[in-house]
Amino acid sequence: MKRVLLTTALSLIISMSIYAQKIDEWKKPPKASEKEIGIVNVHIQTGQAAYKGITEIESKRGDKLSDEELYKRLLEKAKDKYGNAYPDLELRSFKSNHYSKLEYVNDYDKNWKVIGKIQACYDFSDGSAMVVLPDPQIKIDKKLTQAITKALQNIIEGSRLSLDQIRTINEDKEDFKDKVVEILLDEGFKVVAKDYLEKLYEEQRAQQSGIYNNRTTVQENNFSAVGYYINVKQSEESIKVQVINVSTGEYESNVTVALN
Repeated sequence: MKRVLLTTALSLIISMSIYAQKIDEWKKPPKASEKEIGIVNVHIQTGQAAYKGITEIESKRGDKLSDEELYKRLLEKAKDKYGNAYPDLELRSFKSNHYSKLEYVNDYDKNWKVIGKIQACYDFSDGSAMVVLPDPQIKIDKKLTQAITKALQNIIEGSRLSLDQIRTINEDKEDFKDKVVEILLDEGFKVVAKDYLEKLYEEQRAQQSGIYNNRTTVQENNFSAVGYYINVKQSEESIKVQVINVSTGEYESNVTVALN
């Protein structure tokens, strides 16, 4: 019995832990890097009922709104209020409250003459959240991923790429290069040293001229003969990504994504 109780308790703890990990960002407090710009609230009546004594004479009851539905309403309100100035806004510190309110109101006869009082019950769902601007660096990283993904959309997954020109004015160059490499690997590409691609190119040229060693020839069917240079340039206004075919020297893509 103790073992069963212990197993049940452990399962409950694990379930609670998993649930905590799945809590959406809008339910968490603002991060230190986020800028708070305002608060939005919604107050929604979800139902009502009327009673004479203990007898219900009218009922229009509805279910309380879920947190997800209240979040959607709050996000719409935030975008209406702040969206033009801050299109990248997000919500944090979400709170919800569901309650009923009792009141005594006049009861009328068919001639609208007051004949007494009846008890009215109103149901409400309230929600509130803080409106924040995300960390600017997070926005830049998302734009970087967007630009690289778009530039590589016609490149076969598994192809070899090498970083050629990597330029940024907003952060450390090595950190920026690491981000580019991580995105390329996540997208399913192989990242190799630039001199390796140059060696492949030279082997291909030798192959085409008929001067090459059969044991070291570059085979086209294993993608080792396919290589691309990638240039990434980040300025204050945009991120530009170029993909160049090593074998032909031709631009495979040239993509610019605005940061604003």
